[in-house]
Amino acid sequence: MELVLGLIARSRADAPKSGAPLNANVRRPGEYNTMSSDPTALAVRVAPKRTFLIVGIVFCAVIAIVLFLLAQLFAGDPPHMPDAQLIAKFQEHRADFERLRTMIVEDKGLLRVNELRTFPEDPQTVGVGPARVTEYRALLRRLDIRGGIESSDDKKTVELTTSFRGFVTHNSQKGYWYSTEPITVYRSPDLDQFLKTEVGVGYRHIEGNWYLFFQGY
Repeated sequence: MELVLGLIARSRADAPKSGAPLNANVRRPGEYNTMSSDPTALAVRVAPKRTFLIVGIVFCAVIAIVLFLLAQLFAGDPPHMPDAQLIAKFQEHRADFERLRTMIVEDKGLLRVNELRTFPEDPQTVGVGPARVTEYRALLRRLDIRGGIESSDDKKTVELTTSFRGFVTHNSQKGYWYSTEPITVYRSPDLDQFLKTEVGVGYRHIEGNWYLFFQGY
């Protein structure tokens, strides 16, 4: 009997109070259950906001990095020198320019020398030793020819690039050009006109077979 009375008392204690819903977690259609203790339901509500926030942060970070890299790239290239300064340098150091031109014409298999590399990569394969490369680079530094010296295969043209500027949409370079044949196209009395937009091609005659050149694309 005591066992039966105990079961009855326990069933009354567990029964819902009058007027209370049988299941507080049950929601009507279209209604959010804000009192749910289910972590999965909470994650469903929070996940979209958190994902949107993370995507926004990542996007802003990528844009900031790209702008920083572009600024560093563009700021790292010095501006092109005006024609007057380049011509004055040529006239003052004419012997050094002629020495560089003579050297690369004599070295038949050597097509390019700059501060970092040569073409071919091992100049000794075409008979150009380390001492000769050192002389090239000493002259290039003395004349501030940052892009190095380069010749055509037939040695009819020699290019000495004094400056170059690169950007995402275009790049440009300026310097000295030697040609055994007169240049009849893209002749210009003034290359400074290209410095604003840094787009165009032009050659300005200095004297003899020597020219200034500008190329921007």
